[in-house]
This record gives sequence, C-alpha cells and structure tokens, in this order.
Amino acid sequence: MVVYVAICLLVIVILVVGILFAPFRYKMQFSTREPYMLDFQFRWWIRKIFYFHIRYEQNKPLVKEYLVVGKVKAGTRNNYEEWLAHRVEEELKNAQDEVIYTDLEGEIDVVEDTPNRINSIELDAKGHRINSEPLEQEGKILKDGNKFDSKQSFEKEKEKSELGKFWFMPYITDTRFYEVIFLFLRRVYNHSTIRTFCIEGRFGLGDPAKTGILAGLLYTMCPKHMGHIEFDFLDFSYGSSGYLKGRIVPAYLIWFGLCLVMTQPIRGFLITVIKVIKEKRAKDARRRKQTIDSNVQVV
Repeated sequence: MVVYVAICLLVIVILVVGILFAPFRYKMQFSTREPYMLDFQFRWWIRKIFYFHIRYEQNKPLVKEYLVVGKVKAGTRNNYEEWLAHRVEEELKNAQDEVIYTDLEGEIDVVEDTPNRINSIELDAKGHRINSEPLEQEGKILKDGNKFDSKQSFEKEKEKSELGKFWFMPYITDTRFYEVIFLFLRRVYNHSTIRTFCIEGRFGLGDPAKTGILAGLLYTMCPKHMGHIEFDFLDFSYGSSGYLKGRIVPAYLIWFGLCLVMTQPIRGFLITVIKVIKEKRAKDARRRKQTIDSNVQVV
C-alpha cells in the first residue's frame, strides 16, 4: 500500500514539475512591404493544450485561432462575405432595438416606490397583521429626548482611519520600493527576452543625421542582427521583413514573484493593504449596526 501511495505522489510531483517547467513559446513574423503582414503565435506545452494565433494581411480578413485543451474557442472565417452579412444583420437588429426603446421611453412613467418604515405591528392569533403605522424617521423624538437626524448621527460615529487617508505615501516616496520592482521587471525581461531574431530590409528617415543616429542605436543594441540591414541616408524607406522567437518558463516567473513578495518594502506594503481592507470592512460593519440601532431606538 505504501509503495502505491509513493508511486502516486511521485507521479503527481513529476506532473507538477513538468507543468511548471513547460515553457510558453511565442513567435512573430512581419513584413512592412506591400502586402503588409503580421503573424503572431503563442502556445503552451503542446499546441492542443493552449494555442493562440492571430494573423493580419493587407486586403484580407483578420484570422484568429484560439484553442484550449483541444477545443476551438474561436476560429477563422474563410468566407468574408458571410462574416460581413452577419455583422450587418447584428447592426440592424441593434438599431431596431434602440428605436423600440426610444418609442417606449416616452410612454412609460417610472414610479419610484419607496417603502415606508413600520413603527409597530400587531398580530392576531393566526399571525395576521392587524394594523401598522408608517413611520417618518427624520424628525422623530428618541427615547433620550433628542431629535433624530441621520446625517448628524453618521457624522458623530464617523471615525478616522488609524493608518490615515494617504497611507500609501511612505511607499511611494521610498526608493527601495522602486528598486525591488525594477529588479523584478529586469529579471522577467532577461528571462523572456527574444531567443531568435532575424530581420532584413532597408531603413531611412529622410535625413542623414537622423538616419545615422538610428543606425548607431541599432548597432549598439543588437549588433548581431544587423548583417542584413541597409540604411538609406537620402530617402525615407521602411521596407523590411523578419521573424522572432522566444519562450517563458512559468516556474521562473513564480520564483521571481516569490522573491519580490519576500522583500521588505513589498512585504510591508502588502501587510498595510490587508490592514486597510480589514479596517474598511470593520467600519462598514459598524455603520450597518449603527443604522439598525438607530431604527430600533426611534419611538
């Protein structure tokens, strides 16, 4: 029996580790020459588990595919005329509904029905109500001889927050708060950075000085990918094409998130947020209780 339990636990651990370390993969292709084209794909593990694909090509309908656990949530529309007719039918139906609503809006009078409060209720032996008196709450005399006023009552019971209205200001002005956030973003960026990148084409801004600055920036940022790029220092041009690939492992993102939460600035911020939420809930509960007590005390 113990052996079977151990085997089941081992299988579960292997599955969890496999899921956490199965990477999300993304791929994008583009072309700035006519016809313009942009194709983006995003999948996890294998294509049938999770797959998202969107493709735009000039003078063609947008292609969308969305699969979750092998089930198609959204597919392509091969017949553009059918799609266009469907959209026109939807728009006409919405316009008809608006016209009908506008015609009925002037004929229907909305009556606000405000329930009256009950001062006292008398019941007979069978439990049926004998009489009841509507109560106007404002201006009634309470048992202690004071005149009830809901606004004054809420103002008296209103308590100021222990943390203050601007409880978040110490974190906004703390440089360590921004340091840990930027460190987290840098780790995520370095992990999910593009693994494969290829581009070719001819670029120009129409000005030799600006084109030279652009060339310097590109050669500084990605010198390995500049072998198939030409720069036009006289004319404006942007004809190019290329593709890029990358991956993101969920386990790394979870680890980066845990490291962020365990830092002192973020940990203190989360504790303060929890205190603010608890204090707000307690304040709302006191207000509701005060309203009930005020209604009970009215003569």
